[in-house]
Amino acid sequence: MSPTQIALLILGGVGLMAIAAVFIQAAENRKKAKQLQLMKLQGAIRRAHHLLSNFPPLLQNPDINKFLMQYLTVRCQAVLQLEESEATEKLLNDIKQQAEQAQTPAAHPEGSITLFPNPNGAQRARAILKEFVKFVKEAETNGEISGNASQVLIQRAKDCFERTEIDLELHEARETEEINAGKGAFLIYKKTFIRLSELSKNYTLDRQLFELRNRMNMLAEQIEKHNEEERERIRREAEENEKRFLF
Repeated sequence: MSPTQIALLILGGVGLMAIAAVFIQAAENRKKAKQLQLMKLQGAIRRAHHLLSNFPPLLQNPDINKFLMQYLTVRCQAVLQLEESEATEKLLNDIKQQAEQAQTPAAHPEGSITLFPNPNGAQRARAILKEFVKFVKEAETNGEISGNASQVLIQRAKDCFERTEIDLELHEARETEEINAGKGAFLIYKKTFIRLSELSKNYTLDRQLFELRNRMNMLAEQIEKHNEEERERIRREAEENEKRFLF
C-alpha cells in the first residue's frame, strides 16, 4: 500500500471518528435537553400540586381549582411523552377523578364566627394564597397563561386573602369581648360584617354572616345590660350623695 493510500485511509478514519463524535455529542445534547425539560416540568408539577393539595377547603374556588387542574394535566401529559412514570400516571388519574367531582367549598363551621379555629389556620391560608399569586404571575410572565386569565385568578385570591384578614380580626375581637363590656369587640364585628356582606355578593357567606349577626345581637344585649347596670349604679350613687347632703 502506497503512502498516499495510507494517508487517505488515516484521513478517512479520522473523518469517521469526527462524524461519530458529532452524532454522540448530538445524542448527549438531546439527552441533557430532555433531562432539563423533565426537571422543569417536574418542578412545575410539584409547585402546582402543593398549591392544589394545600389550598384551604373553606376557601375553595372553581376558577382556581380549574386552573391548577388544567395546569397539572398538561404538564403530567408532557412528562409522560418524555418518559414512563407510574407516579406521574397516578397523579394524572387522580386529577382527572378530582376534576369530575363537583368542587364546592367546605361548609362554614356551625356555631363559629370564624372560618378557622385559630389564628394559625388563617395565617397558613394567607401564606398559601401569597404563594398562589406569585405562581400565577410567573405563569403569566412565562406565557403559560393570558393576562386576562391571570387577573381573574389574582382577584379570586385577593378575595380569599381578605377573608383570612377578616378572620384574624374576628379572632382578635373575640379575645377582647370581656374588656369594657365587649364594646370594642362589637365595633370590630360590625365593620367585619359590612366587609363580609360586600364579599357575599360573589360568594356564599350566608352561614358566616348568620353566625356573626347572632354574636353581635348577643353582645349588644350584654352591652345594654352593662349600660343599664351602670346607669342604675350612677342613680344610686346620686341618691346616696343627695341623702348625705340633706342630713
